[in-house]
Amino acid sequence: MQLDHLNSIINAHDACTNRFFEYIEGGLQLEDLRKICPEYLSFTSAFPGILAGLVSSTRGGVQFYLVSILYSELGSGVESKAHSRLFRTLCEEVGISDVTDDVNIRLPSTKALVHGLHQIYHDGNQVIQGLGAQYALEFQADHMLKEFRKAFAWFDWPGSKGSEGLIFFEVHRSDEPDHSDAMRMALMRYIKEEDQLKEAEKGARKCLDLLAGFWEGLYETVNGGASKR
Repeated sequence: MQLDHLNSIINAHDACTNRFFEYIEGGLQLEDLRKICPEYLSFTSAFPGILAGLVSSTRGGVQFYLVSILYSELGSGVESKAHSRLFRTLCEEVGISDVTDDVNIRLPSTKALVHGLHQIYHDGNQVIQGLGAQYALEFQADHMLKEFRKAFAWFDWPGSKGSEGLIFFEVHRSDEPDHSDAMRMALMRYIKEEDQLKEAEKGARKCLDLLAGFWEGLYETVNGGASKR
């Protein structure tokens, strides 16, 4: 089964090229980082629970691949290395140590992302769409996080003390190729017919639309606020 068409859909989507990614070239000031970090924290904290819904709807080899990703998200058995914990460290370093991960107090676009993915991944009658959504998420994740990392260029500027929280991005740079490969294997193992691939594409588009909305929400939050350096 060829995934070239699905890959082209992902690469061309606004989730991968958007106004927020353009805006953060060169980094953001701390004031703006303090606005966006709680939004991403809510997403990354909720994601393991979201993915667990898809895990519970699959069996056999497909479930194995999903579990491997979930295990990685949770720190591969080391609680302090869970991705959400690493990002919380980054939040603390920009000055928001008491931030909550409660998505219900976040931007509408952040709530839409978390609740939308939860609905897709937990719908046992639409497993193929869930797999398509997860494939899209992982396929573009390396690019997404490389772009998002640029917002934190403040830590690279002269006089900065550096950051332990940036390990969050280093871990993803190491893990994402494995996650993407795992989802490719899971999708190819589950999908046998062209109609199923089209269903996977529907799930992918839903996921990408939610991600694009999330980034647009962050753009609107920082654009016109505290300036970049």
